[in-house]
Amino acid sequence: MVEDVQRPLAVYRYRLTYVDALACERLPGEWSGWRKAAMILPLMAIGAFAGLLEDWTGVWWWTSVVGLLLAWALVGFAVLNWRIHRRARARALREGQTEVEEWGDRLTIRSQAGVTHLADEAIGRVIVTGGHVFVLWRGGSLILPLRAFEDGEAMRAFGEAVDRRSMEAAP
Repeated sequence: MVEDVQRPLAVYRYRLTYVDALACERLPGEWSGWRKAAMILPLMAIGAFAGLLEDWTGVWWWTSVVGLLLAWALVGFAVLNWRIHRRARARALREGQTEVEEWGDRLTIRSQAGVTHLADEAIGRVIVTGGHVFVLWRGGSLILPLRAFEDGEAMRAFGEAVDRRSMEAAP
């Protein structure tokens, strides 16, 4: 008697690199709470200070305000860039060698960090770029680089199939 063995539709193997993780970190998204606070609080403080010193203000005041805003923006950019690079480096080291199994109703992700079973209905967004497929869900993301696929067309087909299945499975 022949055993009925269930097999995945496809298996993708690759090593997650720093460049791959950095591409994911640089995806546009909503600002987090600390980013919003870092932008709004200094502007509120400058506005309040300007209101208190309304009678004294002159060109020197507004020149110093513009200088402070530029300094704040440069420091904020440097800190944000440092955090992005640090997270990308840590993720590449944590995940390392990765294997993704594509099933009809889920993705199984095996990496050095552990095993994750991602049901289609849990997938939030699928982003296909020229070099990566990003599968985003609440609490995480999966990065599949182009080198995991035979070619660019296979990568786009995978991204579209996962996106379609996730839309159909969404409650």
